[in-house]
Amino acid sequence: MGIKESVGQAVGDALERGRQHLETIIASRLKPGEKLVAFQLGETKPPFIIRIIPVIGALFGQAKIYLLAATDRRILILRLSRSLTKGHQFKEVTASIPLSELSGVEPSTGMLTSSITMRTKGGEAYHFVDMLKSAAEAFTRDVGRAAGTSKR
Repeated sequence: MGIKESVGQAVGDALERGRQHLETIIASRLKPGEKLVAFQLGETKPPFIIRIIPVIGALFGQAKIYLLAATDRRILILRLSRSLTKGHQFKEVTASIPLSELSGVEPSTGMLTSSITMRTKGGEAYHFVDMLKSAAEAFTRDVGRAAGTSKR
């Protein structure tokens, strides 16, 4: 096996371990009988003006990372923390939205990245940025299938 193949295998193995770690985080928050349909990482960022002011941007301008999980019953929004040595770690459940309360999931695609906005019938909106275009579209499609409707 050459260097290219070895590096490719190592990267593939690391991605698989990361995926399995995220699935473990989700699985520990599922209710009995609940099935995971799809999941995706997403970020929220403060307004641009906050990020460009030197001191305030350093203190409050950090993106927050979330794990969005669609099950056959609900959408879970889990806040994660980042660790260089341990990877993503669970911090808190931000929201648990029954699929019956979801009014829409809309992807918004840009040139390089995409975002997702999830809206509830109660008027709440959750917006996540910096996703790959294909991931945002796939998550939206999978949520629509889980809810039994198209959420585009």
